Amino acid sequence: MSDIAPPPAPPLPGPVAHQLATRITPLRLDADGVHRLTVNLHPVDLGPVQVVAEIRNGEINLQLSSSTEAGHDSLRDALDELRRDLQDSGFTNANLDLRQGGGDQARQQFAFMNQGQGGGGRTGGGSAAGTTAPAETAPPEPARVVEDGRLDTQA
Repeated sequence: MSDIAPPPAPPLPGPVAHQLATRITPLRLDADGVHRLTVNLHPVDLGPVQVVAEIRNGEINLQLSSSTEAGHDSLRDALDELRRDLQDSGFTNANLDLRQGGGDQARQQFAFMNQGQGGGGRTGGGSAAGTTAPAETAPPEPARVVEDGRLDTQA
């Protein structure tokens, strides 16, 4: 029998600001628009963070919300450091807004900004590779009755 050493433990993920910055800063290279991410913080009891980022002309407006009280507290404590990290990575201005509760409010808040702009929505489970969200489509127009009584359905 040979003694095999257990694999080394993975390194600790680091401060909350750094965990978020590593997921958000790559968005600077994407097209301007609204991006949505979910970042799973470590330790696990901090829970997932919903991130809605609007990027325009090198500036970033962020809305952050956590589903746990511990996550909310850690986000509040990390805001100044996260702002510095984002500006150090090349964003000319970083405005951060911490929301209470889940990410639904943040998504609704920025939903109007994505209309008509073909915003680059991005979603992800906290992994480095996000997936592009399907483009939002306009609601279908109601059918109209034309003069000869036929139904006109517009494509």
